Amino acid sequence: MKYAKIAAGILVLILLFFSFSKPGSHSETEFLMDTVVSVTAYGPHAKSSVKLVFERLRELDKKFNAHRVDSEISKINNAPANKAISVDPEVCNLLKTALKFSEDSDGAFDVTMLPISNLWGFTSETPKRPDEKELAAVLLKSGRHHLTLDENTCSITKAIDGLQIDLGAVAKGYAAEEAIRLLKEQGIRHAYLDLGGNIAVMGGKPMNVWESLFTGKKARPFRIGLQQPDAPRGTVMETVSLSDGYVVTSGDYERYFEEDGKRYHHILNPKTGYPADTQLKSVTVVSDNGTEADMLSTALFVLGADRMEHLQDRCKAIYTVDNRMNFKTVKPLTE
Repeated sequence: MKYAKIAAGILVLILLFFSFSKPGSHSETEFLMDTVVSVTAYGPHAKSSVKLVFERLRELDKKFNAHRVDSEISKINNAPANKAISVDPEVCNLLKTALKFSEDSDGAFDVTMLPISNLWGFTSETPKRPDEKELAAVLLKSGRHHLTLDENTCSITKAIDGLQIDLGAVAKGYAAEEAIRLLKEQGIRHAYLDLGGNIAVMGGKPMNVWESLFTGKKARPFRIGLQQPDAPRGTVMETVSLSDGYVVTSGDYERYFEEDGKRYHHILNPKTGYPADTQLKSVTVVSDNGTEADMLSTALFVLGADRMEHLQDRCKAIYTVDNRMNFKTVKPLTE
């Protein structure tokens, strides 16, 4: 009986040791930038730091969200042609980055596709294939060459009426970078962020004291699951182990509809106005740059497996899934 009590006492001490040695964390979730955003930070200042992050994300949402009537982007979209519109310097800088990347990707990435996307109705309750003549007419009002950006005055001028901007394929990546920057300023060393599928990680997942004693390490890489296309959300096809960086996926399974037996998804080819037909289901990019990772995943999906080579050097890793559900490592991750 005496030894049993001693053993029980030791077990209690071990359990207490594990419970108190677990690194503290704080998580919050909110709907922002037209998606569900989750932020988890580890450490003694996690709660206050996460709250500061969401304050910053709300600020960015108000600037970049084309679907908010009070956003900086809506101010541009509602402006007439040939009138210089002054915008926030942060909007000016991000638009400059997006326009430069559009050139680098040979137009596979384009921020002027909002009217065409609206024509397809992907965000409405009744999406449909548009009339070809109507689509051709709207397509004439898109294209980066119809935008003039004056960095000195932070102003945007549209060459034609009807041109509209949507930074949805770059703003979440930029927001992820800003969140990581802010967390670092608050002294946070470990974090995991999910901005609607745009994953950002920092410092790896911290271990408790017991694990650290056995491994000699303070943290392990986060394991990031890559969604299996057309499967229930959370069905993992492969995983990526990453301590620091950004993982962004573009796929045809998030927003789509079927009409006359054909499937139409929301990732449009800027040259045709139709959904990109490259025999791909998804493209996942790993990068040290959140803004670029966001743009790269879209551009690589539009370009397809045969045309993405000139952008591969800008990625730490690339993974694709084709229409036959074949997973391919185009560029392996080396850390």
